[in-house]
Amino acid sequence: MDSKVGVRPPIFRPKLFSGRISDEQKRLSDDGEKDISKYRAALSTVFKELNNEEVKHCEETAIKWNTQPLPDEMQRK
Repeated sequence: MDSKVGVRPPIFRPKLFSGRISDEQKRLSDDGEKDISKYRAALSTVFKELNNEEVKHCEETAIKWNTQPLPDEMQRK
């Protein structure tokens, strides 16, 4: 089974790869101002290009986020 199948990118915490997502969103927006309608496509493209180590990091982060309470500093935001 492909390790990427069934693993959702951390859409709710995209800062793991925010620079790459931003760059791809700009590219999809014809290198102009980032078009919000291109965000999902940019997210999908970046996630498809992740190497095995990055996918593993996403999986571990998702497990952590889903099994542990939020740190106090995040709950206060």
